[in-house]
This record gives sequence, C-alpha cells and structure tokens, in this order.
Amino acid sequence: AWLRASSTLAYSPLPYLVAASQCVLWAAYALVTPEREPVFWTNVVGLVLELGYIYVFMKFVPTTDKPEAQKAAGAVTVGTTALLAVVKYLSMGDPARLSSLMGTAAAAVCICMYGAPMSVLATVVKTRNVAPLPIGLISMGAVNTALWVWYGTCFTPADMSIVVPNALGLVLSAGQIAIYMYYKDCRAKDDPDPPGGTTQLT
Repeated sequence: AWLRASSTLAYSPLPYLVAASQCVLWAAYALVTPEREPVFWTNVVGLVLELGYIYVFMKFVPTTDKPEAQKAAGAVTVGTTALLAVVKYLSMGDPARLSSLMGTAAAAVCICMYGAPMSVLATVVKTRNVAPLPIGLISMGAVNTALWVWYGTCFTPADMSIVVPNALGLVLSAGQIAIYMYYKDCRAKDDPDPPGGTTQLT
C-alpha cells in the first residue's frame, strides 16, 4: 500500500519500531540463555525484516510527519539501549540472574506489542467496521504465538519468559479474530455503498 500510494498514509511507525526492539531483546535473551538458538536466529531474521519495513516507512513518510517519525525512532533506540544497560547492571555479573532479567524485559515488550492492536477495538465496535483489523496478520500472529507457547513448554522446567507473553498474545489474537468474525458483515448490511458509489481501497 505504501509503494502504491508513495506515502505511509495514516500509519504510525511505532508498531515496527517496537517489533524491532522486541527482536533485539529476544536475541539478547537467547545469547545469555543456554539452548535458545532458535530464539536467537528467529529474532535476527525478524530484526532484519523490521529494519527493512522501517527503512521503507521513513522513505515514504510525508515530509510533515517525518520529524515525529524520526523522534519516535530515536526514542525507541535509546530506550532499548538503556533497557539493555539496566538489565546488565542489575544482573550483577550473575549469568542466571542476567538470563532471568533479560527474559522479563523481552516478555514485557512482547506483551506491549501484542496488546497494541487492542486500542482499535473500541473503534471497531463503535463503527461496526473491521477495516482497522488486518485479519491475515492477526491470524498469522495467533499461529505464531501458539507455536512459541509450544516451544516454551518443551523445556524442563518450561521457559515462562517465552510461554507467558505468547500465551497472552494468543488470547488477545483470538479475541481480535472473534470480534472480526462478529462484525465483518455489519458494514455491508448497515451501511452499504450506494450504486455507483466510491469504493474505498484498503
């Protein structure tokens, strides 16, 4: 959509910035925690993809919005770096403590990312229009979280840093899918486009 419109339209850079931050934290967690190679490489690939999205966003963001987008990128970068430094400091040189704190930090950011789309649900319910909910992305997110929950439970004991945020993400994704399915036909029934009317492309 950005390439077709040569603009980022009304999209915010925050979801991509927070996702990139999450990838950095999970990769750091994997580096300080034994037997977490899949977590490391998955998030390295995720970080590369997110950086690509951010590059495209910054290229097509309207000139008037670019300063705010750059400030957001700077704030997330500084915040992520500061969080890594604080976790390192609080670990006091204890590898087990470092792993636990890094997992907690990554889980906290992960929960924020999964919960962010919930902010549009009030609009969906009020307008009875599911356009703000990207059902394909949400559905894949549900599959992704389910797989990470399964992965986290494969350890003895289970890796709660992985299980807890992804279980919550699975519940949130299921809730969004349920709302989408409930309201997906409402706009067509309640507010149909008139013959010859303009069809909005999303």
